[in-house]
Amino acid sequence: MTKKLMIQFTCPKCRRELAWAYETATVYCRSCDRWVAAAQMKEANPAKIDPDQRQLLLFG
Repeated sequence: MTKKLMIQFTCPKCRRELAWAYETATVYCRSCDRWVAAAQMKEANPAKIDPDQRQLLLFG
């Protein structure tokens, strides 16, 4: 079973770091007044976090 990891959402327009959430989430950017999905982020962020461990994984 593959464990779901959380990724850091960044707004593709203003580059503001928004939140840590699962890849299937949609996160709201108050600065740009828009919703951001993982597929919309221009650069995939390799930083991920296991919500059970609270430990950051780089390039995992």
